[in-house]
Amino acid sequence: MDGDAFIIAAIAAEQEARKAGEPTYQEGCGAIEDVQAAETGTAQIGLERAGEPEMSTHFARTVGERERQAAQEHARMMMASAVKRDEGKRWNGHCGARRYENGRGYVLPGEPTGTLVAAMDGAYFAPGPPGSTRAVVYLTDIFGLPLKNSKLMADELARALACDVWVPDLFNGKPFMAVDELEPLMPDRAGVAMTLGQKLQAGFLMLRRAPSLYANRPSVTAARAAALIARLRAEKGYARVGAVGYCYGGALAVRLAADAAVLDAVVVCHPGGISAEQVRAIAVPAAWACAESDMSFGPALRQEAEALFRAREGKEGFVEYEFVDYKGTAHGFACRPNLSVPEVKAGYEGALAQTIAWFNKTLPA
Repeated sequence: MDGDAFIIAAIAAEQEARKAGEPTYQEGCGAIEDVQAAETGTAQIGLERAGEPEMSTHFARTVGERERQAAQEHARMMMASAVKRDEGKRWNGHCGARRYENGRGYVLPGEPTGTLVAAMDGAYFAPGPPGSTRAVVYLTDIFGLPLKNSKLMADELARALACDVWVPDLFNGKPFMAVDELEPLMPDRAGVAMTLGQKLQAGFLMLRRAPSLYANRPSVTAARAAALIARLRAEKGYARVGAVGYCYGGALAVRLAADAAVLDAVVVCHPGGISAEQVRAIAVPAAWACAESDMSFGPALRQEAEALFRAREGKEGFVEYEFVDYKGTAHGFACRPNLSVPEVKAGYEGALAQTIAWFNKTLPA
């Protein structure tokens, strides 16, 4: 197709989107400009001042990528939009992300059996047998308690470990976003890369949520979790408490693991937004469940993290550790798996079994 035909097709696709009442790519990128000025600059400065350099860098990287790619992506995605309409398929013009046509494969089946406890700041409680002297705290991803996966997994851990499991409401009832907004944009297995349009839409969503992200930055939510753990120890009499964290919650687990008075052991699953210095500060036994493909915990940092633990062997301050890589998986597999993909299903089940085995080893009943 020559240049004139390409431009005509792109304009036609834009006009069709407007007639259908759908948000167009141009509108989406215009909104990014507005949100960047109103929210992102403020949030980035605030994150730097609050001592959250990793998250501040993430914002800068997202905006920089958007600026470099927006022009060429506009033309390409408008052409793709026209092609998709010709094929009779729906296309989300909001920065070009494909609608999730195969259902919510990231929501686990079943219904929770535990309860929300108002006296514990709205935490979800999955009870073990009466008189348990150990407990596990489940630290959620950014979707928080509204995504029922955390409750279902807490129920399973309570059954398997025969102990109480608590899921804190890290975001005070207001998670950053709904899972249906972001999860359809994310790869659900290794070998599947985000398109430029999906990256832009994900960046747009993060920019729109910048004030909430700042209000619920890791230093704030980690303090909430630590306060709940202290209350559980004092009021419930638990002798040993472990934590398992996923994605955002994995980063919180790393932070909390720096204080052996807070936790006795941790499991970290595909964490997001951690640094080598935070890994070096871990003071309790730590197991890691790692994705094959993970934009948040990539190969370089994953290898460095294990090397930091290995370097402590035979020295004062050594703690037990293990790293397990799950073939065919992507970020999120251990808590939001697409169970229709065999390798992802195996990874999810493997990470859950790893968690149970680790706590049975490090939190003896």
